[in-house]
Amino acid sequence: MSQADVALCTYNDDATLECAISSVLSQDCLGILYIVDDGSDDETPNILNRYRNVEKVVVITNDTNLGLAASLNIIIHRSKAEYLARIDADDMMVSLRLKKQIQYLENHREIVVLGSNAKFIKAEIKKHTNLPLSHIEVKSKLSRHNCILHPTVMFRRGLIRKIGGYADKLRRCQDYELWMRVVGLGYHIANHKECLTIIQVRTNRSINSIFKEFCALVIISIKYLKVTIFLQAIISIFYNLISKLK
Repeated sequence: MSQADVALCTYNDDATLECAISSVLSQDCLGILYIVDDGSDDETPNILNRYRNVEKVVVITNDTNLGLAASLNIIIHRSKAEYLARIDADDMMVSLRLKKQIQYLENHREIVVLGSNAKFIKAEIKKHTNLPLSHIEVKSKLSRHNCILHPTVMFRRGLIRKIGGYADKLRRCQDYELWMRVVGLGYHIANHKECLTIIQVRTNRSINSIFKEFCALVIISIKYLKVTIFLQAIISIFYNLISKLK
């Protein structure tokens, strides 16, 4: 069976980073785990120093904070694998995630980007997602909101590189913009029905972060002429601000 490389970008994630790394290294079908330290100033560099000579791990250090999109583009260009999977530094892959996504992509050659359902953990609350699965369902939902969870994704690396990778000028919602571009170019996108990633939901988002996400959604709505995304951005910023002020 084919192997998949994994892209993990981190910025000041010393509390959760090792769990994320361990979940990747335990996977069948792992090619190379590329880890980009995007200018961390906590214990992250010291943690990653312990992995620099570990088999199947490549650590890349950015001198300054370039942002997630630019860091992922570095990996897209460094990797030689057919498939590239994503994981965030505070999330974990479940057993056999890479194998199951590779099997799906090899059985569905038309699919370029494959997400999956996930288990969300927020404080003491745990919830499984129920995302649209087929390309037709996902494409329909994308015009209103992002229904492909970035940490769950595996994609065909060569094609994503061919269409320009992530928009590195966006500091938020880079994934959503990429999915919209993939669909707009006529490529297919889908979700695996199983929960293949455990996602930790951050509860301490700053107002600045909320505003940057709103601005990114507005940019995407204008670029792809989707009024529904603009309306969703307005609803989202009000909801997040109200939650923040409670």
